[in-house]
Amino acid sequence: MATSTSEESPTFWKTIALLFQFGYDFTHACLTDWSYFWWLGIPLLLCELILCTIMVHQVNYTKIDWDAYMEEVEGPLVHNNWDYTQLKGDTGPLVYPAGFVWLYGVLRWISMGGIHQYFFNQEFVLRSPLEPASIRVVQYIFIGMYVTTQFLVFSLYKLASPSRVPPWTVILLCISKRMHSLYALRLFNDCWAMFFLYLALYIWCKYSNKWWKWPIGCIFYSVAVSIKMNILLFSPALWMLMIIDIGMLGSLNCIFLCGLVQVLIGAPFLSHNFWGYIGRSFELGRVFTFKWSVNYKFLPENIFVSKELALCLLTCHVVVLGLFFVKKWYYPNMWTTITTSLSKTMQEGLHNSTLSIEFILLTMFTSNFIGIVFCRSLHYQFYCWYYHTVPYLLWQNEYVPVIFKIGCMIGLEFTWSYCLDPIEGTSTPLSSGVLQVTHLLMLIFLWWSRTVEVNHTKIQIVDLTKGKKKKL
Repeated sequence: MATSTSEESPTFWKTIALLFQFGYDFTHACLTDWSYFWWLGIPLLLCELILCTIMVHQVNYTKIDWDAYMEEVEGPLVHNNWDYTQLKGDTGPLVYPAGFVWLYGVLRWISMGGIHQYFFNQEFVLRSPLEPASIRVVQYIFIGMYVTTQFLVFSLYKLASPSRVPPWTVILLCISKRMHSLYALRLFNDCWAMFFLYLALYIWCKYSNKWWKWPIGCIFYSVAVSIKMNILLFSPALWMLMIIDIGMLGSLNCIFLCGLVQVLIGAPFLSHNFWGYIGRSFELGRVFTFKWSVNYKFLPENIFVSKELALCLLTCHVVVLGLFFVKKWYYPNMWTTITTSLSKTMQEGLHNSTLSIEFILLTMFTSNFIGIVFCRSLHYQFYCWYYHTVPYLLWQNEYVPVIFKIGCMIGLEFTWSYCLDPIEGTSTPLSSGVLQVTHLLMLIFLWWSRTVEVNHTKIQIVDLTKGKKKKL
């Protein structure tokens, strides 16, 4: 018996060692190899779903803008008032495009039991979209949208692989206190705008070799713009990408399609008061309240609201964006490619090139981030405008130590989630200073990062008359 035990014992411990080694290798692969990514991604999404559900049941709903949203959409949908200049809520006049009205009109209808009445012909007990039970229904919808947004972002990161961004960085997309609060407790329209933006990006990247990716994606992009105009910060990079990929004529067709979507969405309001709708929903000169500004609280209020500051920031925005285009995104044969593709497309038919997914994401995310850096006023809900892009942008520079990159994310989270005035719950001069320093560091890291390849494949022109492909 002693001999048998001595023979089995080494085998047992060897098995344990092999299991530990397998667990280590598998965990390491999930964190560092994109081929195993969904072994990490799916559990993260499930945890997000569980966490948000617990938050909805354990944390009281934060009354911020939902009441105002309901008052704003009540005008056209309940009182048949389609004059945009007359629509307002308790926070002021309605300043979002018409996509917002339709979206939150549907949410209002659902929260008041519209699904039960329409599909089951049952009278629902809820009478107001402001009742706690009504809001709970909408919170569940936001949870579903949040988890779907996370899935789309995870998919974009994976589609860009192999890239400089390691898979484990997506864990950083799941730890923000502010982000969970925005989606599960505060119900802002910014969240929906970013959802449709990421959906458009997913189409452009997932179906990068399909001719229809640009028009279909542009429809969702325009829907995002119709919910909130911050999406326009992506437009400079988007136009550049479309020109490179489908030529100037193709890009103009897609821009026309975006405009057509806006006209269709806003048609009832445009027909009642055209200039009233344009002036109110696309009000570019609006000055935000200093109290709720997150990024310039260290400035005196008179400087914050001054036209000089607005003009200075706009100039910096245009100059920095131009520098990135000329120095970081431009490549030697770009204009030759554009002009050749345009002339060939007009003469022979379809222009079919495949942009690097890494290049698509980098230019789109950077264009948006530059706009945020030079925004005059950022409010707390604006964090979702760029939060999901931060790890991707930080990891573009391979020379910056990981500890500095994580430090930038800590700085952002410190500003957006924790450093608040104990009485007002607003930002402080310290938090605004930390935010500006973090933004500038990220911008410097991006500027000194290695250039990303524009194209994975050579550009091809398809001769529709002969069915042949010609390489440029």
